[in-house]
Amino acid sequence: MHEPIPSAMTSPIPPVERETDHRRRREGYDRVHVYARRAALTFEASETRPSANGGGTLPTVAIDGAAAAEQPKTYRWSDKLRFQVTPRELTYVTAVFLGYLPGVAFRNHGENHDKGLVIEEQSERGAIYVRLFGKGTNCAVPIAAGDIPTITGLLMRQLGALTGLEGAGLLSLIRASARFYQVPGRRLQAVEQGR
Repeated sequence: MHEPIPSAMTSPIPPVERETDHRRRREGYDRVHVYARRAALTFEASETRPSANGGGTLPTVAIDGAAAAEQPKTYRWSDKLRFQVTPRELTYVTAVFLGYLPGVAFRNHGENHDKGLVIEEQSERGAIYVRLFGKGTNCAVPIAAGDIPTITGLLMRQLGALTGLEGAGLLSLIRASARFYQVPGRRLQAVEQGR
């Protein structure tokens, strides 16, 4: 014997919950792990510290790097290196993942100004190469094409929260900003060649 199917009148439909708080972290949504043989990275939604003049926090992304441990497929997360992308840098990092820039390099981060981040497109390998360095640590991880969309989504969500833009407006901002970024080394080469 079958039980009667409840009608819409007798069983209330729960309201659809929407994620509106960019600070709420969900695995696979606001945190992305990427593993390689010698190191691993975690991209995570983050916020800046409150400014000294009483200003609030701003959405951004932090990247953690950990070297491989002696045991296979394990990493030394207790000795991780954390690099927080500044709100100004977030547009350019996103531009690399979208293919609008070939690469970016940021140095002099951290209290001791000893941390850095290099991100380069390696289209011949179908990957984006990310290297974190500082405090005697160097974590280099190629990000395979299959992981790029998830990381790009995270970057765009945080940049959208920062700028208040989404969709075509956000892409236009990233594309326009990328035009003005000086890829490290290229400007110097252009000056030396008289361009």
